[in-house]
Amino acid sequence: MTTYDFTPLYTTSVGFDRVFDLLETANQFSAGDDWPPYDIEKTGDDKYRISMSVAGFSENEVEVVQEQNTLRVNGSKSDVPQGELLYRGIANRSFAVVSSLPTT
Repeated sequence: MTTYDFTPLYTTSVGFDRVFDLLETANQFSAGDDWPPYDIEKTGDDKYRISMSVAGFSENEVEVVQEQNTLRVNGSKSDVPQGELLYRGIANRSFAVVSSLPTT
């Protein structure tokens, strides 16, 4: 991800402080590669714990596959909620996360 420093522009322009603040804030977000959010925790010399937030998915809708030193997590969601949905706050989209595991 490329980062830009807008500091020199603050001293040469008047009235654009808010625009530069918005640009800096927008620059902090990634392109969506971090969904769903997850943590990798080292619990021992050769032990790791991966926690993934997959709200709205049941256990049979998430597939976890380990092949050599690669971990792949897929989630597929195809059901439509029962009743009338008034607000959607939980993402209802499929995902795939692939991560290389550390080698010893």
